[in-house]
Amino acid sequence: MKTSVQKENIRSFRKRRYFNIGMLIFGIILVYLVAVTVIYLTTPKIDEYEVREGRILKEKSCTGLVLRNEIVVTAAQDGYLNFFQTDNTKVAKGMPVYSLSEEKLKLEEETDSKEMLSDEEYGKILSRFQSFGETFGETQFDAVYSLKDQVDSVIMDASNKNYAAEIQTKLDAGDTSLSMQYTEDDGILVCYTDGMEGLKAEDVTPKDLERTKYKKAERKNNTKVSRGDPVYKLITDDDWSMVLGLDDTTAETLLEKQRENKQNTSTVKIRFSKDNTITTTSMKIEKKEGQYLGTVSLYNSMIRYASDRYLDVQLILEDQEGLKIPKSAKVEKEFYVIPYSYLNKDHTKIHVLSEDGMESKDVSVSIFADNVDENVAYIAMDELPKDAVLVKEDTLTENYVPKETKTFDGVYSINNGYTVFKQINILSEDEDSYIVEGIGSYGLSNYDHIVLDGNTVTENEIVNQ
Repeated sequence: MKTSVQKENIRSFRKRRYFNIGMLIFGIILVYLVAVTVIYLTTPKIDEYEVREGRILKEKSCTGLVLRNEIVVTAAQDGYLNFFQTDNTKVAKGMPVYSLSEEKLKLEEETDSKEMLSDEEYGKILSRFQSFGETFGETQFDAVYSLKDQVDSVIMDASNKNYAAEIQTKLDAGDTSLSMQYTEDDGILVCYTDGMEGLKAEDVTPKDLERTKYKKAERKNNTKVSRGDPVYKLITDDDWSMVLGLDDTTAETLLEKQRENKQNTSTVKIRFSKDNTITTTSMKIEKKEGQYLGTVSLYNSMIRYASDRYLDVQLILEDQEGLKIPKSAKVEKEFYVIPYSYLNKDHTKIHVLSEDGMESKDVSVSIFADNVDENVAYIAMDELPKDAVLVKEDTLTENYVPKETKTFDGVYSINNGYTVFKQINILSEDEDSYIVEGIGSYGLSNYDHIVLDGNTVTENEIVNQ
């Protein structure tokens, strides 16, 4: 039996290749990401700054010599002094002020100081400490001494009340060893003297401002006095003055403002270190013995400083609030000065002559700012062709070649991802910053983002933050 082998015919077919759109999209995305990454890595990064409201405060510390209308009252006879009224209080004419006795007065309360203060007086002391804690700053060393004086005053007032009560008891009992003394005028009672009560502002010299040599005699209860010794003084009105020692720079700054305003005095703002009170007044400046002295006149609050001959104050030379920006952000930009007569009616286009002067064409422009009084507009220099010749729309004969320019201060805003020049008006400055205000309805405002170093970019530049 024969075996037959059949040959099979095998055909091979080419596979049809289909277009893979997914790979194409992936490739495009990959190329895009690579390009963006390269651009990001090679493009210089721009540092930005967020505009915030701020303040520039320029102060100068000074020492002031306080001058008042003061009447010194002396002892009528020898004896031990005890006050009937408390220090730094208003007294009326004819009120009992102090007594003189042949011997020291002894009070039962002296054996227990706790009994000397009432609940109200303890409350006053606590209030002083609370106020001190709320307002004290690390540099306000004078506030510590002020607190001590205030607490001492409360304790002294309590002591005087107790002595007054004891004196009254003795007087009621017919004690003839006591001699009561009465005021001869209205005023504020101050229980110290220093020999400067009669000093006038015009007589003050730089030596009078040397507080290291200053001494004052304070009168306390149960102290021995002789006839004719100073006992207390009365401040007879609320008008007072203060003479300040000024360095040359501060004095010249104030005198310059004085000359600008064509005045004989300078208006100054003063902060008292003792209680941070601020007042505004006028200052007269003169030079004595090689040093500038400034005299200020004040008309209220005298009783708050009745116990002080010298006061530490800060002259507020400048206190400006506004938008605070770093100095590095400020740039200057020049604009053409264009008369309004060369703009069309809606102020959006300018007629510019062709190079051959045979025809004109309209060029779209944007007015950056204008001056209504001078009837001119300010237009960015890059909006007009170089050496452009402008013609009036109505005549097409009169021409004008922009040459005059005006420079504006500004910053580059990057709120929209590219640089936009925004005009600013500088109000004040210090070493590192400006206080400015934005100009116009679309001017710089709080929380805007600007280029930190304005000289590193140009206008309409896309930023890479």
